[in-house]
Amino acid sequence: MKKITIKPVEERTELYHHYYGQTEPQDCFIELDCRSGTVCSRHNPEIGGSVPIGVWHGHTIRFSIPILVSEAANDVMKDMAPLFERIVSGYKEVWDGNNTVAHHSPDAQDAILDAEEEVKRLVEETVCDPSSLVQVLDAWELFQHTSADDLGITADTTDDELKRMASDLEADARTEGVDVLIGAEQFVTDLRDSLLTD
Repeated sequence: MKKITIKPVEERTELYHHYYGQTEPQDCFIELDCRSGTVCSRHNPEIGGSVPIGVWHGHTIRFSIPILVSEAANDVMKDMAPLFERIVSGYKEVWDGNNTVAHHSPDAQDAILDAEEEVKRLVEETVCDPSSLVQVLDAWELFQHTSADDLGITADTTDDELKRMASDLEADARTEGVDVLIGAEQFVTDLRDSLLTD
């Protein structure tokens, strides 16, 4: 049985990525590179439905997961290790006349199907605990009852001061269990700008 190498997710919110202009954050997956035996969790770097050639030809296999915090993602990968080892052990590269594609033994094919089901099961168990998911909230929602006066914002507050205030709000949000606070700087800027127009 070939061994795999799990690359752990280091940062708590590493799997969260929201491209500017997109309505939703990027989807996430566990990725098994059958050639190297490496397993990692990451967000999809592509916008839209395109996939890398390695995924297209089956050398790399992806298993969809929600946007998990690092510890939860690492636990799922660790639990999946035996199935991933079966997949890698039954993998080889073959030439199909046009491309070098993946060939999986019958046992590896069964392991892929089992892995898909097992990932779903593990994720269902994991997401029962909300703390396993990256918690994202908009600053306007979290601080909707906070005024400019509450934060010490005046019409003369500088942009640099606003940036520091936004960082403070992000830190406050983390103490409330919010991993990613969206729009903190825009929130304090809007409060300052509302004073300029009054």
